[in-house]
Amino acid sequence: MATLGQFGDNMIRRGVRVEANLNRRVRRIALAILSEVVVQTPVDTGRARSNWVVSLGHMAEEPPFPPYAPGEDGSTASANSTAAIQLGMAAMSDREPEQDIFITNNLPYIGRLNEGYSPQAPANYIQNAIQFGIAAGSNIKVID
Repeated sequence: MATLGQFGDNMIRRGVRVEANLNRRVRRIALAILSEVVVQTPVDTGRARSNWVVSLGHMAEEPPFPPYAPGEDGSTASANSTAAIQLGMAAMSDREPEQDIFITNNLPYIGRLNEGYSPQAPANYIQNAIQFGIAAGSNIKVID
């Protein structure tokens, strides 16, 4: 039979695991949302894809970035997607428990793209990416 002290120690260890699992779940959801919204963003110059920015604790206020240089096939789509996702992953890795993750795009026309302006992406692709991310993180147990 466990003593009261052992029970307390077990609860502390469980609490630490719950916090770590929850942090992992939140980061996985945010990464899935970021990845999905980046690849679903229509590409013309690549500027919209390269402007998905992740910040912690507050919304990013950086001015819009120019698109990255074209790849071997002449397209910026791959370079923009890869860079946006890698920068986002790096930002998320520093997340502290209970810290908000913001995924933003400061381009003035991102709302129009989300409304279906481009035939390359359906209307509400941003909301769809959020639902995708939530589903992707739902299988991570918080309490084990």
